[in-house]
Amino acid sequence: LTTNFVDVDKFAAAAEDLFDEDLGCSFTWTEPTEINDIIVRLLETIEGVLYSSLDTGKIVLELIRPVDPESLPLVTDKQAGIDFTLEISDPNNCVGEVRIPYFDVEKNTEATGLAQSITNRTRNGAATSVTIELLGVADADAANRCATREWAQLVEPPNRGTLRANRELYNFTVGTAFRLTWEPHRIEEEVWRVLEIDHGTIDNGMIEMKVAQDRAPSDDPQLGAVATTI
Repeated sequence: LTTNFVDVDKFAAAAEDLFDEDLGCSFTWTEPTEINDIIVRLLETIEGVLYSSLDTGKIVLELIRPVDPESLPLVTDKQAGIDFTLEISDPNNCVGEVRIPYFDVEKNTEATGLAQSITNRTRNGAATSVTIELLGVADADAANRCATREWAQLVEPPNRGTLRANRELYNFTVGTAFRLTWEPHRIEEEVWRVLEIDHGTIDNGMIEMKVAQDRAPSDDPQLGAVATTI
């Protein structure tokens, strides 16, 4: 794949952000694994998405990060040609603790990044723990950062939904954040993101998107000391 098919500027900007976040990935590829599987796992680690730009045709890398709501496009139930179906999450599916196991390259030892919810521990009386395997995490800062990020998604599962729209939203891509106001569901100025997208066909130009509430890390998780695994 030549650079003619890649948005080099977008990839370079993402690399700078990951460097600033100490979220560089380090791993040895020793198993017969499809390259697409490796790419998917790396995207999970850095929380990024790949897509082809409808304007340039180039492959774009975008990182999913907190955004300024005021800068986002607004989608409302007042707009013609747009329909939204809401799926309410089950609050009983929340977790109290997220663990990210990794191999600390510098210390040459196995360890675990940890994020906990004091709120859920108090409410449930115990921590419901989830362990998530991420590729390429190699130090404590990165492990704890990833644990906090995953915790934000799992401590209270976000509501999801399906957004069907006309070509007015043609420039939405996987990962696009937007503000949603939908009076029938009592949603006002909430930030949502696109998870999946179907751009339709020539005969049917409706765009269908799977969307979910955006979750950003808050002050609730308590980052514990890195636990060494014996």
